[in-house]
Amino acid sequence: MFIFLKSQFADRKVKKEYLALVRGKMEKDSGTINFSIARSSAGTMAARPLSQEGKNALTEYHVVKYFINYTLVRVTIKTGRTHQIRVHFKALGHPLAGDKLYTIRKQKKETAPPPRLFLHSHLLGFYDSDNQWQEFSSDLPTDLKNYLNTTK
Repeated sequence: MFIFLKSQFADRKVKKEYLALVRGKMEKDSGTINFSIARSSAGTMAARPLSQEGKNALTEYHVVKYFINYTLVRVTIKTGRTHQIRVHFKALGHPLAGDKLYTIRKQKKETAPPPRLFLHSHLLGFYDSDNQWQEFSSDLPTDLKNYLNTTK
């Protein structure tokens, strides 16, 4: 089963969906982010929008809800690069709420950030050993739900 699942990840057949709270208001209700990702000179990962450098990375998003200072998005990754969601949304100018690593220096600091990075693995789907599609979902943890209830 391990080898079977590993091959599904390699062949990009596994469905991976996340919920993320990003800073600011997304300009579009949905979209695709197709920036390659490479290691930056600072040692962190960085999106390279106009470069062939790095590895291809594809992220799709759909807005779930707009807040005054944030946007809740449902994110599906088509590739599995290190820190892909965090790097892609930073490249768009909308870093994840509570992200201390992938921030934008010139952007105003969060006045009341969430208790941790606001990124949650919401859904995972794959084929089991009988070749039947299986999906498992997970609700937002209580601390992130509580934060959303106080967010503007």
